[in-house]
Formats: sequence, C-alpha cells, structure tokens
Amino acid sequence: MQYFHFAIVICFGIGALWLSWRYFRRLKQDYLRRILEKMLSESRNKLPTDPPYSTEAVLAAAEYAAGAPRALQNEFVRLCLQKKISPLIRLLETQGQKNTARCFSVMTGKRVRMPPYIGTKAQKAALFLAEAKKHLNEGDLLSATEKSSAAAQIFNRLNFIYEEAEAYLLLGTVYRVSAVFDVADFMLRTARKIFCLLGARGKEAECLGTLGMLTATQKRFDEAFDFFDQAEDIYARIGRKTGEADIVNQKALTRLLQGDMTTARKEVVRALHQHRAQQNLRGEAFALEIRAYINRAEKNWTAVRQNARQAAKLHDKLQNLPATLEMRFLQAEALFAREMLEQAEKLLREIVAADKKQRSCFQVANSYNLLGLIYLLRHDLKRARALFAQSLACEIQNDRSLGALIDYANMANIESKSGHFAQAQKYLQLAIDQARSLDEKELQNLLEKRLIQNEAAATRREKNPPEAKQR
Repeated sequence: MQYFHFAIVICFGIGALWLSWRYFRRLKQDYLRRILEKMLSESRNKLPTDPPYSTEAVLAAAEYAAGAPRALQNEFVRLCLQKKISPLIRLLETQGQKNTARCFSVMTGKRVRMPPYIGTKAQKAALFLAEAKKHLNEGDLLSATEKSSAAAQIFNRLNFIYEEAEAYLLLGTVYRVSAVFDVADFMLRTARKIFCLLGARGKEAECLGTLGMLTATQKRFDEAFDFFDQAEDIYARIGRKTGEADIVNQKALTRLLQGDMTTARKEVVRALHQHRAQQNLRGEAFALEIRAYINRAEKNWTAVRQNARQAAKLHDKLQNLPATLEMRFLQAEALFAREMLEQAEKLLREIVAADKKQRSCFQVANSYNLLGLIYLLRHDLKRARALFAQSLACEIQNDRSLGALIDYANMANIESKSGHFAQAQKYLQLAIDQARSLDEKELQNLLEKRLIQNEAAATRREKNPPEAKQR
C-alpha cells in the first residue's frame, strides 16, 4: 500500500514537472514570437510594399529556437534584438530550417514567391482568402463575404493574427462596397488595431485609407480627410512613396464626391506626378480613372473618352480585366451622352460578352442597365424591360443595394410608359424602401414625387379609360 502511495506521489511530481516545463517553454516561445514579429515589422516597414506574410513560419522559428541549446537560443535572441534579418536567415538555413528561412526571405522582400503553408487548415484559409479577393474583383460580394469570413475564423483559431487582420481588412472593403457601413467600420477598425499592435505601419495606413473612403461614401468628409492625413503621415514616416501617392488618389476621389472639382483636379495632377515618378502603373491608371470621372461630372465627354481610354490601356497592360472593362463602360457612357447609340451599344455588348467568358466586374449589371436605356430611347419597351430585369438580377445576386435601387426606378419607368401603373407603383415603392435604407434622402424625395405622379396618372386612367375614348 505504501509502495502504491509512493508511486502516485512520484507520478504527480513528474506530471507537475512536465507541466511546468511546458508552461515555461510556452512563455519562451511567446517571447521569441513577439521579438520576431517586431523585427519583421520594422524590416517590412522599410519596403516599398508589403510582401506576403506567414505567421506559420514565425511560429515554427519560435518553436525551434525555444527547444534549441542555450548558446543557439542566445544567438537567436541577439540577432532578433539587433534587427539582423540576413544573419538570422542564414542561421536558420544552417540549422536545417530551410523552409522557414525561405519564408523569412519572402516576408522581408529578399525573395518573391512564398512557399505554401504546411498545415492543411492554414492552406484552406489561404485558399479562402484568395478566392474572396477574386470574388470581390468579379463583383460577387456575397461569395466574397462568405469566403473571407471563413478565412478569418480559421486564422483566428490558428492564432495567425496577421492573416486574420488581412481577412478583416478584406471584409471591411467588401462591406463598404455593399453599403453595409456599420459592419465595414467595425471590421476595418479591428484590422487597424491588430496591425498597430504588430507594428505593421504600412497595413495600418492601408486600413486608415479604407476607413477614409468608407466615411467619404457616407459623406462624412471631415472624418475622411482626417483618416487620409493620418495614413499619409504614416507612409511619409516609413518612406513609402507609393502609399503616399495612393492616398493622394483617394483624396482626389473624395473631393470629386464632395463636388469640389477644382481641388480634385489639382490632387489628380499631384497623384499622376508622384505615380509616374515611382513608375507605378497601377496608381497612374487609377489617377486617370478619377480624372475621367471628374470629366464626366463636368460633362466633358471628349475628355472622358480620352482619359478612360488611357486608363483602360494601362489596366489591360497590368491584366486587370475588371478595371479595364470599367473604363470601357465609362467610354460607352460618354458615347451614350453624345447620342452615339450604335457605338455605345457595341462597347456594352463587348463588356457583356467578356463577362460571360470570364466573370470579371460590376460593370455587367451597369451595361445591361445602359443597354436598357438605349432601347428605351428607341421606344422598344419590351427589350428595355428585359435588359433592366437582367441588370436587376445581377445587382441582387451581387448584393448591390444602390444598383438595385436604380433598376427598380427604371423598371417603374417602363411599366408607367406601358400603362401598367399598379406594377410601376410596386417598383417605385421598392426603390423608395432601398433609398430609405441607404439614407439617400435626395433620391428618396425624387422617387416619392414620381410615386405621386404615377398615382395621379393611374387615377386619370381610371376616370378616362382607353376604351371610353375609342367609343
């Protein structure tokens, strides 16, 4: 019996020692992870862009160092604290940690291609995130939301906080485009907080820029420019010129939304100068886009076509199909405004055909809508109704509330012209509900006036039916 008690005490003692060893090793791993993350963040902040990141590699390096001999641990910590990334990579290579060393090389801009995650769950989350970005570019906002949410959940369970923040940033962008502003704000602020804690200043500035665009969309312009100024200041401090130029683009776009065309034009000129100095074709193309939209607001249709054509060429060179088709749609709008309907129709049908081959952008719904307006001008109500219905189906599928609002209004117009006042009233009421939910008061007032006019026309129709006039 005494031997049994003694054995139990020994087992408990061994268990306590093992748990203590695991606890202190975990503390050591957490410490090594923190200093690694800090060193990587400071190194990445000096780069012109943010390369891919792998928390899996950081955890693998921390786990290896925590179990290494004391001398090796001390050398590892010394290199991290002194921010000597190249000697650290060589140390990992000499110790057989070649995959981790390769990941560190990519994360610090010394290599281009990041090795895939080793863990199956991390691979799945990374695939979800890549698919979400693709769906966002294609305009499939519902699928983008589902995939990015799934990625965020998996990264959260794995404690991959950098990748989790990237998923939140993408979610914030998706919800901003979907006009779900409160959720977008929460996601973007959460992502910013995580990047700030990690010391990822470039990503923090990106979150601030996206928050600026979110508040600009809500017409909270003072807050938007405050976010832009913070982001521009961060980019200036870390010497990221391309980031500064991107913020100038966003400021120009916000001035356009604000209706300040003079300042918007000045900001676009400044952005183009900075992007061309950096040879940043993506930023230059976006600046030309904004210039084209400024021209559209000023109804300078010749300049719209010119700038949109230049932007489309750059986007095509960068193989950015959604942006290319957006600029082609803008050219079609300019042709429509100048009553060059055949040329506009040809461009729009090319956009629809391109989307059928490779789902590409939001512009297919807009193309159906503009085609409907062309046939409405030709008094072909049947084809116009079918095209508006296709546009509405695309907007509902992509969860774009503002686009659906416009389609409901156009469908109401068609039904009213066809003499179907009851159906027109239903579409107008749906459009008013959408405008109310989006807090678009100006549109709501306009639609309510049209609803009153439609009711008056219906009343006149009841009093003087067509059959009575014929008799």
